Amino acid sequence: MTLLALGHLVLLWTNVCGDCTIAIERADGSCTGFVEIARVGPGVETYADWTVKAGQEYCYQVRAVFGQQRSDPSNQAGGRPDGPPGMGVT
Repeated sequence: MTLLALGHLVLLWTNVCGDCTIAIERADGSCTGFVEIARVGPGVETYADWTVKAGQEYCYQVRAVFGQQRSDPSNQAGGRPDGPPGMGVT
């Protein structure tokens, strides 16, 4: 998973489960206490988080969801929305 800082934060990932919904989870910069903030449908591989605040550090992970089953979390990516434009963090 990759995270781009553009005044908001954009996550990019590769969906290896074609029929799965993807759950996006966010935590503060400590990368503990993840909370699901959104879900995107099958085939979607990006998410823009416009709810972030400048100066705050965020950490993300995604999970594939199929019915009642959830995958293990992806690798974590973190950053700040006021980082350098287009900065990628993996």
